[in-house]
Amino acid sequence: MFKIYIQMFEHENPSTPQGSTLEIIRATYPHFHRGNLAALLKVVSHKVETDWTRMCVELLELISHDRMLLIGNNYVSELCAQLHMQQVYTDPWLQQDIRRDLPLFRLWKSIPEVVAITLVIPRERFSRLFSQDKALAAPIVQGVVSSSPNAPRQWLNLFADVQVMFGTAKPTADRRSEDFALTVYPDPEGWLGNDPVVASFYMPTVAFQVEPQSARVALGVQGSPQSFNMFSHILGGSLNIYETTTGDEEHVFVTKYLPHQSGYPVTCAKAATAGIQTETLDTKLSTSLTANVKDLSSTIVSLTGRVDIPSNHGKALLTSGAPVELTQSSPFTIDLVFGEGNSIHPMRYPMPVLKDNSKLRIARKLGYVEVIAPVAQPATTEPLADYIYPSNLGPASLPATTNISHVNLDRLPILKISDKNDLMWMASLSPINFLNAKDKCEVSQHMFRDCLHQDVSISRKRCSRCSSGVLVSKAADSTALASTILDAVVCTFSFLSMRCVLMRLPHPS
Repeated sequence: MFKIYIQMFEHENPSTPQGSTLEIIRATYPHFHRGNLAALLKVVSHKVETDWTRMCVELLELISHDRMLLIGNNYVSELCAQLHMQQVYTDPWLQQDIRRDLPLFRLWKSIPEVVAITLVIPRERFSRLFSQDKALAAPIVQGVVSSSPNAPRQWLNLFADVQVMFGTAKPTADRRSEDFALTVYPDPEGWLGNDPVVASFYMPTVAFQVEPQSARVALGVQGSPQSFNMFSHILGGSLNIYETTTGDEEHVFVTKYLPHQSGYPVTCAKAATAGIQTETLDTKLSTSLTANVKDLSSTIVSLTGRVDIPSNHGKALLTSGAPVELTQSSPFTIDLVFGEGNSIHPMRYPMPVLKDNSKLRIARKLGYVEVIAPVAQPATTEPLADYIYPSNLGPASLPATTNISHVNLDRLPILKISDKNDLMWMASLSPINFLNAKDKCEVSQHMFRDCLHQDVSISRKRCSRCSSGVLVSKAADSTALASTILDAVVCTFSFLSMRCVLMRLPHPS
């Protein structure tokens, strides 16, 4: 995991070469923050059985002593907060050093390990980043909490997981009560309005209590060579957009959760556990997988799958000395065939494996079977040659593709198509999807308005008659896929029926 951490935040390594345009973009616009690392650890913790407390302690120790990432230590507080919120690991210092005698928390019955900091920033301090010569700039912002200039011990904590909105923040209770929360009324003009910028992020309570009145809290631009070149003459060397003290009650608010939220963010709540239940004809089998890693390397060379057979029929086959053979039905599945095909148990792997050169271990008295299968190599493995369209049978024996993401349409937020002004952010994405290769070079700024209000159909090449129509019921936003999804149905029509349908459709306004 430490190597993954280094790779995720490689842009923080000053020795990383940035010669190509792609490397410069990666350094300027990072893809990850510490919350992503905590979410990854949460998924892995559900898949891998180990001493996770010890693992997290050693990982945090490696990160704290790391010298490759220049500012990596400044994000340790955020990582600890994210690990606690994701229920992966709670560092003891988050609980042991909480002070309950401070005026701000004196009326709180239960002081959480992590609190939300909301900073209200005057619009003019934020708008100066987007002057006429920098109208296309896209700075990556972060929360900054640091010691006061006269503090005996200087410290700096950075928080990259920031929620930013335009609007007016109104408190819903006394700011010193436990129920204190903020309601943000959004600016209807958005980027063109004059309401303040409201930025919120989570931080450990003990880090806030170090200097509860005099510490510096700010919203800044993440540092990179490009950010310094573009914004340093406006913001100075600190790259802070707006800075004040934690005691500024007009611009700084401390709440249990972010505005409009009643709990911590939920990530990967449906992650499956390490134990896998395999449905068969006679019973449910408990299957466990173990990755075998090459010495002094992080490369997985084989996977060991173990099947515990609790049924009397299965145990009778084992104790009677019935032969067990292996057959491979797909690159991801090796079937255990008992006897003359009397019982077949599929062993499903998360990655392609090979039956050839695999090892079979049979514990006939203990009632389990292990299969050690080598990992298949994509370019040289024969079982993958016919696997042009990757698919596999799911739990309900329905085919499911394995090379694309699957989403639940009922859980995605629906976009309000009637409000066209709020959908202008799709202008750079939608027109290209409705054009052929010949017309893509003639994209105009009015194409979004034109193509969005046209019916989509599939016609034959040799005639102009429409053979199928695509009827869209709703448009949904998929943040995880960074895309917009249309829930649609394809109807096949004859020329006459399609003409009748189009005559009954309302004309777009």
